[in-house]
Amino acid sequence: MFEDYEGIERNSLNILNNFTTNPQAEVLVFDKIDPCFIDKVCFNSVQDMKQWDNLDTSNYPQRFSVNLYYFKPRNDYKIWQAKKTDV
Repeated sequence: MFEDYEGIERNSLNILNNFTTNPQAEVLVFDKIDPCFIDKVCFNSVQDMKQWDNLDTSNYPQRFSVNLYYFKPRNDYKIWQAKKTDV
């Protein structure tokens, strides 16, 4: 997940060390994730976040916030778009 990928050198992507090389990488979890392992929950908009206002979130100590950073394309987006059209 953090190595060069199909002819794309990771160091050429200029991405953070904790980013997977391929932005489409996934980790599958086949059981519940205890809320204590979740630091925060980010939403794309205030409207999306407000949908949680009506739910009982007392069992979830995480901070909720709007943070568009996690919903925008990464800075290596153009490289992966070019790779997608090569296939």
